[in-house]
Amino acid sequence: MIKIKPTTMAIAEVTKWLHHGEVLAAPTETAYGLLALATSARAVKKVFKIKGRAPNQASAILVADLKMAQKYGKFSPVALRLAKKYWPGPLTLVVPVRSMGRLARATIKDGYIGMRVPRQKFLLKLLKKINQPLTATSANISGQKNLYSAQQVIKQLQKRGLKFLVDGGNLPPRPTSTVV
Repeated sequence: MIKIKPTTMAIAEVTKWLHHGEVLAAPTETAYGLLALATSARAVKKVFKIKGRAPNQASAILVADLKMAQKYGKFSPVALRLAKKYWPGPLTLVVPVRSMGRLARATIKDGYIGMRVPRQKFLLKLLKKINQPLTATSANISGQKNLYSAQQVIKQLQKRGLKFLVDGGNLPPRPTSTVV
């Protein structure tokens, strides 16, 4: 497994991995997450395989800001107020899809998509650099507990095909993103 620290210089390397359809684990403001370009069906399929997630479930997406979110989702006045008040942060808003555009089908369920803007600085810089949404799902085997350290991620997911890890060290255990 290739490990890299979450530095500004690492963003170029991580961007290359993502553009080659790779999946990586990285720290978020809640726990470690599995990230892939949400516009690549092949990469999203890899996320589901590594995670052991059923194909009928959807993955939320991470976006850089409200402007990017509005490209993909239709925000009601209430959703807009919530986004403006709580983003960036661990709030996933489920809104009707505006346009699938290039989004992988596995990010959409019944015409709705869940999305959030992360508070974690490395992820925000990465999202702004790639200017595309990323998958937003916890880096653990489906149904298992969240992972809060790089070592836990390696132990659980390396043999399942995860090749890349942004090592943010140990995270304090926190609740997952609130979904509205």
